[in-house]
This record gives sequence, structure tokens and C-alpha cells, in this order.
Amino acid sequence: MPGSDSVPKETFEHNQSRIWYTSMMLHLITQCLVIILFLNACATSPTPKHEVENIQRIPQLDYLEIQNRVGIDLAPGQTGYREKTFDACDLGPALHELSEPLSNCHHAYFTLIQFQLSCRTSDEPDTILTEGDLRPLQDKKLKWTLGKTIGQIQTDFQGNGVIRAISGSSKRKSYLRISTGKDFLMMHAGQASAIVTPPAWCGDQR
Repeated sequence: MPGSDSVPKETFEHNQSRIWYTSMMLHLITQCLVIILFLNACATSPTPKHEVENIQRIPQLDYLEIQNRVGIDLAPGQTGYREKTFDACDLGPALHELSEPLSNCHHAYFTLIQFQLSCRTSDEPDTILTEGDLRPLQDKKLKWTLGKTIGQIQTDFQGNGVIRAISGSSKRKSYLRISTGKDFLMMHAGQASAIVTPPAWCGDQR
């Protein structure tokens, strides 16, 4: 009727549809946000405390303590190669630290190599070397490789160095490689003792 405030049926149904559609979209958006926040929380959740403690408790190999326990030694100032078999099973998870895994932990080898490293001050051939012709490689950082076992050491003020290693077989006949990073020497491990290097190893110690 003219002047009436009533809304046509078609307009009313259209508005109802829009309200329902808007409500559904808001509901879907809310659900998506909840899922995104949940996934983000899972991805960034910190490592449980007990897992952190387990990681921190993984033991490390104490080669000097193992050497004393095995009972293998060289007198101070003495150079040469020593090895001894021992049962390494009680070292447990620390054995995973080895670069050369043991096939049988009940029969492992502890290797001890003590050597002195000196460099020649002269490159002249056919020269009979005396103590005056040699310089100890003092406080020299070195990398070493023995079979598949690798490590790093630093010589003392007299050029003495000590290598300790654990392996599944004897390394007496294996090659020992000693390197400064750019220069290196190789020899049978069983022959490592007083080692004389070329003059290039002297560096700033000449």
C-alpha cells in the first residue's frame, strides 16, 4: 500500500542471503586464522627441556684419561710410537665421536705418538745437520691424519707434539700425515720420532 514501511519480499530475501553469506565468510576466515596460528606455534615450539638435557649429557672422549686407564705411556722427552689393545665398550655413546667407527668395541686400539718437530734453517744439499742447523717448531698448530682418523694439535716450546687416537686396527704401518695447512709431511706412523722439515716450515721462527 502507498506510504507503507513494509519491505518487498524479494529485497528482504536478498538481504538475508547477504547476511548469511557474510556470516559464513567470517566463520571460514576465523577458522583459517586459528589453523595458521596453530601450525606456526608447532613450527616454533622450543625443544622440550628433557631433550636439551639429553643433548648436553652426551659424553666426550677424554683421551688422556683413557690413556692413563689403558696404561700406555712414553717418558717426557721420549719420542716414538706406542699402541695397546683395550675394551672400549664402556665408553658408550662417546664412541660416536670417532671418525673411524669401531667394528668391535671389545677389541680397540689406543695409539700414542710423541714426536719432535724441527725445521732446517738451510736448504743446501749434502749438508751434515747439527743442532745449530735446526729450529724447533714452537707453538705450531698442526692438523694430522692417521688412516681415517683426524685431529689437531699444537706443539710446545720445544717443538714436541702428542697424538692420541682410538681405532679398530693397528696404525703402526699406516701413513701419518702432518700438515700446517699449506705444507705437509707423510711417514709411517711407527717411524714418527724426531721429524725434520724443510726450511719453508720455519716461517717466522727463523
